[in-house]
Amino acid sequence: MTSALRAGAASGQCPSGAWPEALQYSVCGAVPDRYEPGGTGWLDLQAERARRTIVLDQIRFDLEAEPSARAVQEARRRWCQHIVQLADDIAKAKVSDR
Repeated sequence: MTSALRAGAASGQCPSGAWPEALQYSVCGAVPDRYEPGGTGWLDLQAERARRTIVLDQIRFDLEAEPSARAVQEARRRWCQHIVQLADDIAKAKVSDR
């Protein structure tokens, strides 16, 4: 996260376009007007936030279990490779579905 995004997250004000609108709340605390508490949009937003939190917490848990800084860096590279491969596979599947 860049220093501008860190400052924005800390103050509750994100730079425009810094994050997808649905993530503004979880990152910056800003709730778009159409996400009223208890509404469908609000529930979808909370579900997305919970899903991302669970996934990122699992990655953090895996990285913290590594015995050394070098092992953490190697695990980071593995996670990144797996995520990129998943994204490539999904993108190819979406293109072939057209």
